[in-house]
Amino acid sequence: MLQTIKAFFLSALLLANVVYADEVTKADSQIIGQSPSSEEEINRLFLRDSEVLLKPKKLQVSIGIGYATDESQQNFRESRTRQASIPVGVSYGLADSLEVSASLPFQYLENQVVSVTDVSKETESGIGDLALGAKYKIKTESATTPSVTAALGVSIPTGEGSNPDSLNDLTNSSGLLSTSLGFSLAKTIDPAFVFVNAGYTHTFDDEQYGYNVKLGESFNYGFGTGLAVNSAVAFSGRVSGSYQKESQVNQKTVNGSSSEPIDFVGAMSYRFSSDTNIETSLNIGLTDDAQDVGVGVTVIKDIR
Repeated sequence: MLQTIKAFFLSALLLANVVYADEVTKADSQIIGQSPSSEEEINRLFLRDSEVLLKPKKLQVSIGIGYATDESQQNFRESRTRQASIPVGVSYGLADSLEVSASLPFQYLENQVVSVTDVSKETESGIGDLALGAKYKIKTESATTPSVTAALGVSIPTGEGSNPDSLNDLTNSSGLLSTSLGFSLAKTIDPAFVFVNAGYTHTFDDEQYGYNVKLGESFNYGFGTGLAVNSAVAFSGRVSGSYQKESQVNQKTVNGSSSEPIDFVGAMSYRFSSDTNIETSLNIGLTDDAQDVGVGVTVIKDIR
């Protein structure tokens, strides 16, 4: 009798698992409306800025909202900077291996300096620099080798940069034209996806506030991984860093102006529908030159 009862419950449990698996499969097909390859697509979504992800004649638009804060203290002076941004971007697939993009952020900046005898506060809002980019996939991924992608970017200033005479001058623009070139390697290691990239940024000098200003050359790098939980959800993490050489004002090097920010970015991507994805991110600064912490949400929509 006991054996019969055990057999009955075991059969019921197996039947329940089969039914549950079938319902999950149906729910995925009804809600997501994607083929199994969509897991790979959601897995790579966080690399849309460095990888060619769009098919030819496919348009993708994105809008987000972000908030970041940074605090520093020196010589009994505490500085707190807050930044809120609404970035808007558009990408278009020109060919199987070629993609172009443009982005423009609206930003609000606030800086508060607290000293022993005084408290000062300054705010600034407006349009940030216009970023234009093109990506070309030099080599597609194979079973043994990674994909190789080249990226070319141009940052066009929308205003003047910080005043060299002011320690707390806020601005939404770097004030200088810059170009960048980078390469990215990506490989699927089932069930994960890994990547590494490196690049170089050159900034052109220009006259600002009566000074000839030139930012130092910048070398950047990054590496990370992404993992699709299912066809709708993926998690990713990456480390991004750069080293910027010392700047120059009137052809004279500004000692101590070099910087080396390093950040860790954790993100979750969610496929809301067949043509809409939502990405949330958490940015944690790992060095003093990086912002302390930042959070963001981006809605990405495909327009076929």
